[in-house]
Amino acid sequence: MTRHNVIQRLARTQLCLIDIHESLRFAEYMLQRGRSESETADDETIRLAFETAMIVSYARPFSANHVAVQGGLPSLPNPEKAMASYSDEQAGLHKYVLELWNKGYAHSDGDIHGLEIELDKRSIGYYKNWVHSPLGLNRIELLRQMCLILLEYMELETRTLESILVTQDLSGGTTA
Repeated sequence: MTRHNVIQRLARTQLCLIDIHESLRFAEYMLQRGRSESETADDETIRLAFETAMIVSYARPFSANHVAVQGGLPSLPNPEKAMASYSDEQAGLHKYVLELWNKGYAHSDGDIHGLEIELDKRSIGYYKNWVHSPLGLNRIELLRQMCLILLEYMELETRTLESILVTQDLSGGTTA
């Protein structure tokens, strides 16, 4: 691996660490805050904002959009390896969160928003049934655990890449 490749991979890993740290922070806030039976409109707005931020921050490292941009950094290196210790429930939630991010937050998709259009000769009706809580507290806790797994993987990846850079500096060349 060339020095440039190692530095690029290290930079992307650090960006992913920031995203997952943010997602973890939002999840922990949501869990601490809990849900109230008497949620006000302001409470709902705050909850929706934190859920959105949590989902977007979690999903960003798994996006391949960076590869398409010239000079962009690749997404999280070896995501399969990073998620190898996910339980089946965590793997299912991961897939759901990425779909929710892709169809509900990053792009508009009528399916995820429950958008239905009804046509008749006199009018057009639009029905929007956005699920205001895509994740409940149990799944937020599961996502929090997933963030901890990813952080551990990325911290190990960081130490490995830093070690490669030191070795390259000492040897004056590239490493395999």
